[in-house]
Amino acid sequence: MVVDGCDNYTTRYILNDVCEKLQKPYIYGAISGFSGQVSVFHYQGGPSYRHLYPDEKELSHITSFKGVIGATSGVTGSIQASEVIKL
Repeated sequence: MVVDGCDNYTTRYILNDVCEKLQKPYIYGAISGFSGQVSVFHYQGGPSYRHLYPDEKELSHITSFKGVIGATSGVTGSIQASEVIKL
């Protein structure tokens, strides 16, 4: 399995495609400010990152950086770790 800790959309699409090709689960995590997202892709025929964000070109143009709260990254990473343990 692959756990995503990257901070840009281009790398996430690459990880998604490699995980799909190798049939490996992809544990995705993203943060922005006070919010975070976690999901698992490519697990037992499940959806991919491209299902959640189909328009790669649109996201690759987003460059604004607003910063994050440290606790947000800690909580998001902990939830990702829980997903790894579940799998």
